Amino acid sequence: IVKYVTGLSHTMSAWQARQYMMNYNIANVQKNIDYDTKHGVTKDEILLFIETMRNHPSYANLQRNKISVEKLNEIEKYLCCQK
Repeated sequence: IVKYVTGLSHTMSAWQARQYMMNYNIANVQKNIDYDTKHGVTKDEILLFIETMRNHPSYANLQRNKISVEKLNEIEKYLCCQK
């Protein structure tokens, strides 16, 4: 979730950027969340982690970035709409 929300870095090489684009999109994040929930992680724990990302000072860079906040909202919406 953190890598997806963080986004591309300006210091990434072209290869790293391609890998990021292939592996860190919303579909893959959703697959990883589904996998984690099948193996013992609860939705409440994931939502708690997202809340931590929204409020904890160590994630201040993400909190200031509007795109990152929108990505967090997208993940949270996915979790809330799941069965």
